[in-house]
Amino acid sequence: MKWDQHIHQITSKANLSLGFLRRNLLKCPEVVKERTHQALVRPHVEYASAVWDPYLIKDVNKDESVQRRSGRFVKNSYIKEKGTITNLLNELGWPSLECRRKHHRLDLFYRTKIGKTALQIPDHLNKTVRRPMRAMDSTCYIRQTTKADLYAQSYFPRKIRDWNNLPQHITHCTTERTFKSTLLNISLNKSYFFVMFLSTMHQSCTALARRDGKPLSLD
Repeated sequence: MKWDQHIHQITSKANLSLGFLRRNLLKCPEVVKERTHQALVRPHVEYASAVWDPYLIKDVNKDESVQRRSGRFVKNSYIKEKGTITNLLNELGWPSLECRRKHHRLDLFYRTKIGKTALQIPDHLNKTVRRPMRAMDSTCYIRQTTKADLYAQSYFPRKIRDWNNLPQHITHCTTERTFKSTLLNISLNKSYFFVMFLSTMHQSCTALARRDGKPLSLD
């Protein structure tokens, strides 16, 4: 299942809402613009995102473009210089939509794990590592191998990979509130983002190599 048509629809709706705000709130204070973005624009690109979360770069960039336009609107800055939009988003303290979706998926997985949702982890996935390696612990799940990219990038296989990459002090949290706050704090750690970035890039390279029928080389 591909989500490109769905992503096109929701980003179009979000851009329409942003256009409405630009026409009517141009001279409003920054705090008003930011709150209207959070109330009227962001929900379009985050509703049920755990289901349709994109993994193709073109879809991720299309989704992120909505937030970049909103950042320019809130800060009233439309200068076309390299690094400008990145600085604007940093000033606003807005994490990327991709990062927010990862948090939402991990939170949903945690609540599923402790039985707080109607979802259930499938039996063939609900198996923790019996003899974990030194870098793993008993809360890690067995990763499923598959040649089908659509299945590999679906919710449970993808979340198991993300879950296994979390530090132990997060996976051992006993309450949802503690899990959320600890996950938010570690997201501010650049080294954690770098590790997650390398993991994501390795998964993407593996998928491309498998599609092209070429062996993966990390040299």
